[in-house]
Amino acid sequence: MRRSITITIIAAALLAASCTRVTIPEGGKIYLSATLHDPQLAKSPFEGTAPSPATPLSTIVLASTTRYNYPNTGLDGTNDNGDVAVHAPARFQSSTSQLLSGALYHPEKKPTVYFTSLHPQAGWDITPTSATFQFNGSQDVMFAPETTGSYDSNPMPHLTYHHLLTCLKVKIGAESEDVSVAWGKIRNITIKSENGITVALDKDYTYDGCVSIGSNTTDMPFYRAGSDTGISEGEGLDIPYPLDKVQYSCYTICAPVEAAKYDEVEYNLSGNIIRIPEYHITITSDNRTITVPVDLRVANEDYYEGSTHGKLFTLNLSFLMGSNIAVSATVSDWETGGTGSGDINEDTPAPTTLNYSKK
Repeated sequence: MRRSITITIIAAALLAASCTRVTIPEGGKIYLSATLHDPQLAKSPFEGTAPSPATPLSTIVLASTTRYNYPNTGLDGTNDNGDVAVHAPARFQSSTSQLLSGALYHPEKKPTVYFTSLHPQAGWDITPTSATFQFNGSQDVMFAPETTGSYDSNPMPHLTYHHLLTCLKVKIGAESEDVSVAWGKIRNITIKSENGITVALDKDYTYDGCVSIGSNTTDMPFYRAGSDTGISEGEGLDIPYPLDKVQYSCYTICAPVEAAKYDEVEYNLSGNIIRIPEYHITITSDNRTITVPVDLRVANEDYYEGSTHGKLFTLNLSFLMGSNIAVSATVSDWETGGTGSGDINEDTPAPTTLNYSKK
């Protein structure tokens, strides 16, 4: 199931106009209300079920009277034709209606106004037909496909936000104090990931048809739980013990990948099944560094196949005696989902395995 955030745009009546601009009374402005339908969004600012002063939701809403075209020329609906072409920031701090500045419905021309929206609010390079964002691992990048509204429109328009990236949450724990001491503090965790994404605004939305991931691969950092502070900043992470003390320690939001069961070219040539890990995670502690290949499985023990976008994976890293880390994982569409387990050896790491099931 795709989880989403729904924003309702409400346009009240617009009254009398001058020859070039409409004079808008207080009751004629556009208001938006926001509800977070998923309490498990990737970061602490979005863990509640509704925005609040402590957990605001900041977006940028693109409004235009030309379908699939979103320039930012300042046209706000008050000229003779009711033309709209604006990018309006919206910061929600409650689930009640809040004013959207910069755009209005013309009360006489009553044009159709098209809306789309992006999160985070800042950092996008937006043209009339595309939006590009460079992410750093701490942002839950989302897109709300085009919807419409007009003066006296019924039903009211809705913006539904889709998660565009993949979220990995990490829980860590050691089986004993000796193991925790042997590894020392975790100083950094990174993942190989691209860091750019572009969304097409000029067509009907499908993920494959509208979203493209850049080709610049980087060591994407993990961040401390509930914050934008990287693990490498300040003091390292202690490895709690024993294993029943395992706790959620860090996360990253990285580029999605298309998971394959195995290397089909190699199989066709030689008949040998070569597994292809979806991700590689590098863990650096005071005393050791290990790179962990992550390969995904489905509930029937077959290997997971398909895009990881919009999925939330929880990796449980259990540090054991010797050079082993036991790894288990869960995955979902930002909803509690499947289970899995696997062992990783420091010298000859085996792939993480994952069982996947949907509710």
